[in-house]
Amino acid sequence: MADTSAKFEVLLTEGAEQDWEAIHDYISEFDCVANANYVLDELMDVVESLTKFQERGRYPKELVGLG
Repeated sequence: MADTSAKFEVLLTEGAEQDWEAIHDYISEFDCVANANYVLDELMDVVESLTKFQERGRYPKELVGLG
């Protein structure tokens, strides 16, 4: 039986980290910091889920070369 507990490391590019910061700043400015934190927490949950389900989703052409 295959080991389904294997986990992979998910890395964010520098650009992705900058995007997250911009998202947080935007929501903080036009809504509130609590909601900005909530949105980033939800995004992080999705990213963390990729450690187990790395084949989920699609591969944007600009990221295929990263591996």
